[in-house]
Amino acid sequence: MLREKNTIKSLIDKFPNLEFKKTDGIFDHRYAVDFNVLRNSRLICGIQVKPKSYLYNMSYVLKAKSANKAKNKKYQKEYGVNVIDIISSQSGEIYNKECLKAINAAIDLV
Repeated sequence: MLREKNTIKSLIDKFPNLEFKKTDGIFDHRYAVDFNVLRNSRLICGIQVKPKSYLYNMSYVLKAKSANKAKNKKYQKEYGVNVIDIISSQSGEIYNKECLKAINAAIDLV
């Protein structure tokens, strides 16, 4: 929870015009989406916050990634927007900077 909280703080600093709405446990379990991201009350993307270990090629991580990808596809189909993975530290430092470009691209689509 600390990772998510701090990561969202970092994202708000970078994207003050966006709203980051925490999903509930049922929604997260169904779609593997931690936050819905809105601009002017319009959904632009979902995000999933993960630790650096999510980048590892270990069997349990690969299995989780595969399951999450299937859930994310369901979200994309039902809501019409992408899910962006954000890899971050407990302090909210974002490791995969390409996710910021993906958020900007989502903003440009609105």
